[in-house]
Amino acid sequence: MRTRIDVKFCGGVANGINLTGSCTLITIRRGKREIRILVDIGFIHANVAQSFQVNSVIAEEIDFSKIDFIILTHSHIDHTGRLPYGCIKGFHGRVLCTEPTAEITRIMLLDTASILEQEARYLARRERKESEKNAHSGNHGSKNRGRNEFGGKNSKKEVLYTKEDAERSLEFIKNGGLDYDRWHKIWNEIAVKFYPSGHVLGGAICVLKIPMNCRGKKYIYLGFSGDLGRRDGIILPPPVVPKEKMDFWFTESTYGGISHPDRQIEINRIFEIIREAVKEKKKIIIPSFALERTQELIYLLSGAIAKGQIPKIDIYLDSPMAKKITEVFKGYWNTPMFSDQEELSRFNPFDLKKNPHFQVMESNVGSARLSKSSGPYIVIAANGMCTAGRVRNYLRENLPDPNTIVCLVGYMTQGSLGKQLQEGFPIVSMNKEDIPVNARIEVFNSFSGHADGPYLCDFATSVISQKENSERTIFLIHGEALNAAFLKSNLMKAFGETREGEIIIPELNETRQLV
Repeated sequence: MRTRIDVKFCGGVANGINLTGSCTLITIRRGKREIRILVDIGFIHANVAQSFQVNSVIAEEIDFSKIDFIILTHSHIDHTGRLPYGCIKGFHGRVLCTEPTAEITRIMLLDTASILEQEARYLARRERKESEKNAHSGNHGSKNRGRNEFGGKNSKKEVLYTKEDAERSLEFIKNGGLDYDRWHKIWNEIAVKFYPSGHVLGGAICVLKIPMNCRGKKYIYLGFSGDLGRRDGIILPPPVVPKEKMDFWFTESTYGGISHPDRQIEINRIFEIIREAVKEKKKIIIPSFALERTQELIYLLSGAIAKGQIPKIDIYLDSPMAKKITEVFKGYWNTPMFSDQEELSRFNPFDLKKNPHFQVMESNVGSARLSKSSGPYIVIAANGMCTAGRVRNYLRENLPDPNTIVCLVGYMTQGSLGKQLQEGFPIVSMNKEDIPVNARIEVFNSFSGHADGPYLCDFATSVISQKENSERTIFLIHGEALNAAFLKSNLMKAFGETREGEIIIPELNETRQLV
């Protein structure tokens, strides 16, 4: 029975501005039967007014009622965030992912749904005020007329999905998650295997094994990197190279043209800042992403205290979502998923009862009290780009204070408060108030959880067969055009005789026949 495989790139490509919203559709035809698999179903980050429109457009490209499986490479929202919407639009198949990804995805989706509901209410209030203003001025033709307030009739037009929708979508996850490094049969001889990707807890490189009756091959292997971790991860071991030689490799290209700086140099610098803070009774504020970056910092700083590399200092976590995710990390501490546990064998760094230096802020009242208290202490608070969340309370209170040190450890988008601090703005606006920046701003560029260009190139050469040039194809996805172009150039040099057409940067909604 002959097999045909088609791929459609429905989001997260490296062509244009499509970095978020990862989504790749694989269609497998064997005889009269078709099976459709989505690899990731990510949320596209957009401003409040555009969020519904840009994220609902996926239904124009995908008939979710005909999707058999959705594979989640990891739990970041730009890879999972439209799962509930897919279920609303008719998906009723199976969701395949690792067990930690299933647990963390629950936290992430429910939090995202809550934010979407809040944004929908905000839009409804704003448009209602505009309508009332137009009515008083005699203008009865508001351009926003007809938009329904969230919670009222036809409220789904206002919000992509609700918390109830998110809960229902999680019921489709098969067996509460699947194991690494074993084949999971999904239909006839088609199977999927997960390898640790090193990017976040539960992250996976996904390999699809598809039976063939052509080209002299028994099986064709499709590999998806998801977001690939670093070879020098802080908590997680480096990505595991799949045992199977890939015929088609779909790799992220986020940092495809960038080499990360030496991480140890910046770790030593943050340790020196902490020594200074303890000596001079300063406070340290670290805006951080709730998943992985926060846990890396807790692990790194707790371990440094335990080993005497830095003096004892209280480490506060102030993020309800980060607290829930840290609980998941605590539950997996004694598993092979982490590296170097023996260095912290005396205690689980994510366990509040066993880590004497780690505390969690449980209330807004406690947060307000801590933000006004004198140092020394470290507070890790969401969100990483300082656009929302409790970190803004600490910044608003402490940016004018020269005894405050703000450590920026993550990527900052243009226009965000974090980007303004990163670029040295002397005054920033918060809640329509001008805030002088007298605090010291320290920028760290080596804490990214993504593989850099050289490692992406090395990893691709490891997973692609070097023997059959005609069979080797690499798709560069999940990145920006410039970084993808640099990665393509470096891969062409690495493979030598590889033709340009075998390393492809696909466009959004492009379809290709693989075999």
